[in-house]
Amino acid sequence: MIATLFLALALGSMALGGMALGAPQEPAATQRVSPMARRAVDLPQAAPGTHTDWREAPLPPLYDLAMSAFRSGDNPGALEFLLVLLDRDPDLPPATLMLASLYFKLRRHDDAVHTFGRFLVHAPEEIQRTRHLGHSLYSLGRHGEARAHYVLVLEREPGAGGLKGVPRARALRGLGLSLRHLGELEAAQRALETSLRFAPKDAEAHLALAQVLDELDDVEAAARSARRARSLAPFDPRAAFLLASLLSDLGKSDEAARQRADFERLAPVDTLVRDLETRLLHTPRDREALRELATLHASIGDANGMQRALRRLGGDLVGEERAWRALAGYHASMGNMDRSAEAEAHARKLEQAQRDR
Repeated sequence: MIATLFLALALGSMALGGMALGAPQEPAATQRVSPMARRAVDLPQAAPGTHTDWREAPLPPLYDLAMSAFRSGDNPGALEFLLVLLDRDPDLPPATLMLASLYFKLRRHDDAVHTFGRFLVHAPEEIQRTRHLGHSLYSLGRHGEARAHYVLVLEREPGAGGLKGVPRARALRGLGLSLRHLGELEAAQRALETSLRFAPKDAEAHLALAQVLDELDDVEAAARSARRARSLAPFDPRAAFLLASLLSDLGKSDEAARQRADFERLAPVDTLVRDLETRLLHTPRDREALRELATLHASIGDANGMQRALRRLGGDLVGEERAWRALAGYHASMGNMDRSAEAEAHARKLEQAQRDR
């Protein structure tokens, strides 16, 4: 049943690309196309049954190189290794699964859907490893297909090799979001509440649950969920916006105004951060982008986000000084002069370290 479903998915995707299932196809002039410009539908494909022994077969060195690049965040490097490998050994399941996950990470959702479909043609029994296919379908607005896929992913119980812990929570969250878009609000509520049993600190799930409860006209419960999302993700403007709206509905105008002010402070920075993170997916070693990212996080008091960006910079004194000065400015704007002075002192030490080099 599952194999038939995903063979149909793969065939449909191939039809869109003008391709036919059969023997492995030679790539057409791939040497003239950069790895980032190649599309998943243009990769060579293997006939079903080609990789029946893929679990026992040793993986080639290129796979290890791709995995190392993937884990280190070198997305262009991982993509290049994977495309070379899959040109040589079309649809090799472990490499195809990694490529699909990479396409998802790069937000190339059409490519991710096609590539997950190719993986499932050869490894339908591994469907629990493809929850990101549901995420990509959801991102493309294909909510009915996303819901159907999440149901298949979640069919296998944790004790029988199915997803457990946070991965299961993420699939349940995706199911809940899909159900909400399909108008099945009670089912969405159940899926999201179950998700939170596996991952109670998932701010995204609390925010989604707040939206569902609001649509079910349970404003007080929605406000509780939105508050929880806000406490877990204090720099997410979406939670501030929703909570402001819910508090206004509850007649709590002063608190609503404070949340609205937080939204107006956070939203412009969040847009810039998202743009930078998208840029860094393709150029992960862009030093100036990482410096700007650290400074943006610092400018709203997000010290953890600042430190994450600085770790990616790897001991860049210029970036560290800029970020700590921005953090000092944030604390000063909030009237916390002691913390501002501490951050400014740290920035001066970094400035002196640059002079001493």
